[in-house]
Amino acid sequence: MTGLIQYTILRDKLKYLFMKNLFLLGAVGVMLLSCQDDLKELPDPELPETSVLSFINPYDTLSVHHGHIIDTYDSLLQINPEYWDLDSLITLSSDYIETNVDDQVTLIQILNTYPTAYNYLVRMNSSSFTIETAISDLDSTFFNGYIAPQVYDYVHEVFLEVRFFTDHQTLLNRISEIENRIYNDNVLSSDEKEYLLAASSLSRASVTYWDNIDNYASNTSTPGWLEKDIVGAYAGYSLGVFHWATMFTGNPLIGGAALVGFGACCSMIPS
Repeated sequence: MTGLIQYTILRDKLKYLFMKNLFLLGAVGVMLLSCQDDLKELPDPELPETSVLSFINPYDTLSVHHGHIIDTYDSLLQINPEYWDLDSLITLSSDYIETNVDDQVTLIQILNTYPTAYNYLVRMNSSSFTIETAISDLDSTFFNGYIAPQVYDYVHEVFLEVRFFTDHQTLLNRISEIENRIYNDNVLSSDEKEYLLAASSLSRASVTYWDNIDNYASNTSTPGWLEKDIVGAYAGYSLGVFHWATMFTGNPLIGGAALVGFGACCSMIPS
Protein backbone atom coordinates (compact mmCIF):
# COMPACT_ATOMS: atom_id res chain seq x y z
CA MET A 1 0.00 0.00 0.00
CA THR A 2 1.38 3.41 -0.90
CA GLY A 3 0.33 6.91 -0.07
CA LEU A 4 -2.12 7.52 2.75
CA ILE A 5 -2.93 4.59 4.99
CA GLN A 6 -6.50 3.46 4.63
CA TYR A 7 -7.59 2.76 8.18
CA THR A 8 -10.64 0.70 7.25
CA ILE A 9 -8.68 -1.52 4.89
CA LEU A 10 -6.07 -2.20 7.51
CA ARG A 11 -8.68 -3.07 10.11
CA ASP A 12 -10.41 -5.43 7.67
CA LYS A 13 -7.09 -7.04 6.93
CA LEU A 14 -6.41 -7.69 10.58
CA LYS A 15 -9.91 -9.04 11.14
CA TYR A 16 -9.37 -11.44 8.25
CA LEU A 17 -6.12 -12.68 9.73
CA PHE A 18 -7.75 -13.06 13.13
CA MET A 19 -10.54 -15.19 11.70
CA LYS A 20 -8.03 -17.39 9.91
CA ASN A 21 -6.48 -18.36 13.18
CA LEU A 22 -8.63 -18.55 16.29
CA PHE A 23 -5.64 -19.36 18.42
CA LEU A 24 -4.06 -16.11 17.27
CA LEU A 25 -7.19 -14.23 18.27
CA GLY A 26 -7.08 -15.81 21.72
CA ALA A 27 -3.44 -14.87 22.11
CA VAL A 28 -4.11 -11.27 21.16
CA GLY A 29 -7.03 -11.10 23.57
CA VAL A 30 -4.99 -12.41 26.47
CA MET A 31 -2.15 -10.00 25.78
CA LEU A 32 -4.39 -6.96 25.47
CA LEU A 33 -6.63 -7.80 28.43
CA SER A 34 -3.62 -8.31 30.65
CA CYS A 35 -2.69 -4.64 30.30
CA GLN A 36 -5.95 -2.93 29.44
CA ASP A 37 -7.37 -1.57 32.70
CA ASP A 38 -4.64 0.56 34.16
CA LEU A 39 -1.03 1.39 33.35
CA LYS A 40 0.08 -0.02 36.69
CA GLU A 41 -1.47 -3.35 35.69
CA LEU A 42 1.21 -3.80 33.04
CA PRO A 43 3.62 -6.68 33.74
CA ASP A 44 6.59 -5.19 35.57
CA PRO A 45 8.18 -3.20 32.74
CA GLU A 46 11.76 -2.08 33.04
CA LEU A 47 12.07 1.69 33.04
CA PRO A 48 14.76 3.14 30.80
CA GLU A 49 18.09 3.35 32.60
CA THR A 50 18.40 6.67 34.45
CA SER A 51 21.49 6.11 36.62
CA VAL A 52 23.48 8.91 35.00
CA LEU A 53 20.60 11.36 34.69
CA SER A 54 20.52 14.39 36.97
CA PHE A 55 16.71 14.63 36.77
CA ILE A 56 13.61 12.47 36.36
CA ASN A 57 12.44 12.42 32.76
CA PRO A 58 8.61 12.43 32.76
CA TYR A 59 8.57 10.56 29.46
CA ASP A 60 10.11 7.46 31.05
CA THR A 61 6.66 6.36 32.20
CA LEU A 62 5.60 6.28 28.53
CA SER A 63 8.75 4.76 27.07
CA VAL A 64 8.21 1.49 28.94
CA HIS A 65 5.46 0.73 26.44
CA HIS A 66 8.06 0.54 23.68
CA GLY A 67 9.08 -2.95 24.80
CA HIS A 68 5.48 -4.08 25.29
CA ILE A 69 4.57 -3.20 21.71
CA ILE A 70 7.58 -5.09 20.34
CA ASP A 71 6.86 -8.12 22.53
CA THR A 72 3.21 -8.17 21.47
CA TYR A 73 4.12 -7.94 17.81
CA ASP A 74 6.81 -10.59 18.14
CA SER A 75 4.30 -12.94 19.79
CA LEU A 76 1.93 -12.49 16.86
CA LEU A 77 4.73 -13.21 14.41
CA GLN A 78 5.56 -16.45 16.19
CA ILE A 79 1.98 -17.59 15.64
CA ASN A 80 1.31 -16.11 12.23
CA PRO A 81 4.20 -14.84 10.06
CA GLU A 82 1.65 -13.17 7.75
CA TYR A 83 1.72 -10.27 10.19
CA TRP A 84 5.18 -9.34 8.93
CA ASP A 85 4.26 -6.26 6.94
CA LEU A 86 4.48 -2.56 7.68
CA ASP A 87 0.76 -1.78 7.64
CA SER A 88 -0.07 -4.52 10.14
CA LEU A 89 2.71 -3.26 12.39
CA ILE A 90 1.40 0.31 12.20
CA THR A 91 -2.13 -0.82 13.03
CA LEU A 92 -1.01 -2.90 16.01
CA SER A 93 1.18 -0.11 17.35
CA SER A 94 -1.61 2.44 16.91
CA ASP A 95 -4.18 0.20 18.61
CA TYR A 96 -1.82 -0.53 21.49
CA ILE A 97 -1.20 3.15 22.22
CA GLU A 98 -4.90 3.94 21.93
CA THR A 99 -5.88 1.09 24.28
CA ASN A 100 -3.13 1.23 26.87
CA VAL A 101 -1.72 4.75 26.89
CA ASP A 102 -4.10 7.39 25.53
CA ASP A 103 -7.10 7.30 23.22
CA GLN A 104 -7.14 10.98 22.21
CA VAL A 105 -5.13 10.43 19.04
CA THR A 106 -3.94 7.39 17.13
CA LEU A 107 -0.79 6.81 15.15
CA ILE A 108 -2.93 6.11 12.08
CA GLN A 109 -4.55 9.55 12.41
CA ILE A 110 -1.13 11.15 12.50
CA LEU A 111 0.20 9.20 9.51
CA ASN A 112 -2.91 10.14 7.55
CA THR A 113 -2.23 13.79 8.38
CA TYR A 114 1.49 13.56 7.64
CA PRO A 115 1.96 11.07 4.78
CA THR A 116 5.64 12.00 4.68
CA ALA A 117 5.98 10.22 8.03
CA TYR A 118 4.44 7.08 6.56
CA ASN A 119 6.66 7.34 3.50
CA TYR A 120 9.67 7.58 5.78
CA LEU A 121 8.66 4.30 7.42
CA VAL A 122 8.49 2.79 3.93
CA ARG A 123 12.01 4.08 3.21
CA MET A 124 13.28 2.66 6.47
CA ASN A 125 11.80 -0.69 5.49
CA SER A 126 14.59 -1.02 2.93
CA SER A 127 17.72 -2.92 3.95
CA SER A 128 19.75 -0.13 2.33
CA PHE A 129 18.57 2.36 4.98
CA THR A 130 21.36 2.79 7.55
CA ILE A 131 22.43 5.29 10.18
CA GLU A 132 24.46 6.99 7.45
CA THR A 133 21.21 7.46 5.50
CA ALA A 134 19.59 8.96 8.58
CA ILE A 135 22.47 11.39 9.10
CA SER A 136 22.25 12.49 5.46
CA ASP A 137 18.49 13.00 5.85
CA LEU A 138 19.06 14.98 9.04
CA ASP A 139 21.60 17.22 7.29
CA SER A 140 19.16 17.85 4.46
CA THR A 141 16.35 18.64 6.92
CA PHE A 142 18.57 21.15 8.69
CA PHE A 143 19.96 22.84 5.58
CA ASN A 144 16.42 23.26 4.25
CA GLY A 145 15.43 25.06 7.44
CA TYR A 146 13.01 22.49 8.87
CA ILE A 147 14.73 22.16 12.25
CA ALA A 148 16.56 24.70 14.40
CA PRO A 149 20.37 24.59 14.76
CA GLN A 150 20.17 23.74 18.46
CA VAL A 151 17.90 20.76 17.75
CA TYR A 152 20.08 19.61 14.88
CA ASP A 153 23.19 19.65 17.06
CA TYR A 154 21.71 17.32 19.67
CA VAL A 155 20.18 14.87 17.20
CA HIS A 156 23.33 14.81 15.09
CA GLU A 157 25.39 14.06 18.20
CA VAL A 158 23.16 11.12 19.10
CA PHE A 159 23.27 9.76 15.55
CA LEU A 160 27.08 9.89 15.58
CA GLU A 161 27.10 7.94 18.85
CA VAL A 162 24.95 5.29 17.16
CA ARG A 163 27.16 5.26 14.08
CA PHE A 164 30.31 4.65 16.14
CA PHE A 165 28.63 2.18 18.48
CA THR A 166 30.94 0.08 20.68
CA ASP A 167 28.63 -1.40 23.29
CA HIS A 168 25.18 -0.86 24.77
CA GLN A 169 26.26 0.58 28.11
CA THR A 170 28.51 3.19 26.53
CA LEU A 171 25.75 4.24 24.15
CA LEU A 172 23.28 4.39 27.05
CA ASN A 173 25.63 6.60 29.07
CA ARG A 174 26.31 8.93 26.15
CA ILE A 175 22.59 9.39 25.40
CA SER A 176 22.01 10.12 29.09
CA GLU A 177 24.82 12.69 29.16
CA ILE A 178 23.35 14.44 26.13
CA GLU A 179 19.94 14.29 27.78
CA ASN A 180 21.28 16.08 30.86
CA ARG A 181 22.53 18.90 28.66
CA ILE A 182 19.16 19.11 26.91
CA TYR A 183 17.39 19.42 30.25
CA ASN A 184 19.66 22.29 31.31
CA ASP A 185 19.67 24.05 27.93
CA ASN A 186 18.21 27.57 28.12
CA VAL A 187 18.29 28.17 24.37
CA LEU A 188 15.84 25.44 23.37
CA SER A 189 12.18 26.41 23.12
CA SER A 190 9.71 24.59 25.35
CA ASP A 191 8.47 22.49 22.42
CA GLU A 192 12.00 21.62 21.31
CA LYS A 193 13.03 20.59 24.81
CA GLU A 194 9.91 18.46 25.33
CA TYR A 195 10.49 16.68 22.03
CA LEU A 196 14.18 16.03 22.68
CA LEU A 197 13.45 14.72 26.18
CA ALA A 198 10.79 12.39 24.78
CA ALA A 199 13.13 11.15 22.04
CA SER A 200 15.99 10.68 24.52
CA SER A 201 13.79 8.67 26.88
CA LEU A 202 12.60 6.48 24.02
CA SER A 203 16.19 5.97 22.85
CA ARG A 204 17.29 4.85 26.31
CA ALA A 205 14.33 2.49 26.47
CA SER A 206 15.38 1.03 23.13
CA VAL A 207 19.00 0.49 24.18
CA THR A 208 17.89 -1.11 27.45
CA TYR A 209 15.39 -3.35 25.67
CA TRP A 210 17.78 -4.66 23.02
CA ASP A 211 20.58 -5.04 25.56
CA ASN A 212 18.33 -7.48 27.43
CA ILE A 213 17.84 -9.62 24.33
CA ASP A 214 20.57 -12.25 24.33
CA ASN A 215 21.00 -12.25 20.56
CA TYR A 216 21.75 -8.53 20.59
CA ALA A 217 23.65 -8.00 23.83
CA SER A 218 26.81 -9.63 22.47
CA ASN A 219 26.88 -7.64 19.22
CA THR A 220 30.02 -5.61 18.57
CA SER A 221 28.26 -3.42 15.99
CA THR A 222 25.01 -1.56 16.29
CA PRO A 223 22.06 -3.94 15.75
CA GLY A 224 20.03 -2.81 12.73
CA TRP A 225 16.78 -2.66 14.68
CA LEU A 226 18.39 -0.50 17.37
CA GLU A 227 19.68 1.89 14.71
CA LYS A 228 16.25 2.32 13.15
CA ASP A 229 14.60 2.50 16.56
CA ILE A 230 16.66 5.50 17.65
CA VAL A 231 16.38 7.14 14.23
CA GLY A 232 12.61 6.81 14.48
CA ALA A 233 12.55 8.41 17.92
CA TYR A 234 14.26 11.55 16.64
CA ALA A 235 12.78 11.61 13.13
CA GLY A 236 9.32 11.81 14.70
CA TYR A 237 9.87 15.53 15.27
CA SER A 238 10.74 16.76 11.78
CA LEU A 239 8.08 14.40 10.38
CA GLY A 240 5.36 15.96 12.51
CA VAL A 241 4.47 12.96 14.69
CA PHE A 242 5.29 14.59 18.04
CA HIS A 243 4.10 18.06 17.05
CA TRP A 244 0.69 17.03 15.70
CA ALA A 245 -0.28 14.99 18.75
CA THR A 246 0.96 17.72 21.09
CA MET A 247 -0.89 20.50 19.29
CA PHE A 248 -4.07 18.45 18.90
CA THR A 249 -4.32 17.71 22.63
CA GLY A 250 -2.33 20.58 24.15
CA ASN A 251 -0.34 17.97 26.07
CA PRO A 252 3.27 17.12 25.11
CA LEU A 253 2.96 13.82 26.96
CA ILE A 254 0.46 12.72 24.30
CA GLY A 255 3.06 13.72 21.73
CA GLY A 256 5.46 11.46 23.60
CA ALA A 257 2.95 8.61 23.45
CA ALA A 258 2.63 9.06 19.68
CA LEU A 259 6.41 9.05 19.42
CA VAL A 260 6.53 5.73 21.28
CA GLY A 261 4.13 4.19 18.76
CA PHE A 262 6.10 5.55 15.82
CA GLY A 263 9.41 4.45 17.35
CA ALA A 264 8.09 0.93 17.94
CA CYS A 265 7.20 0.70 14.25
CA CYS A 266 10.76 1.66 13.34
CA SER A 267 12.07 -0.82 15.88
CA MET A 268 10.44 -3.81 14.23
CA ILE A 269 11.25 -2.92 10.62
CA PRO A 270 13.58 -5.62 9.23
CA SER A 271 17.16 -4.56 8.64
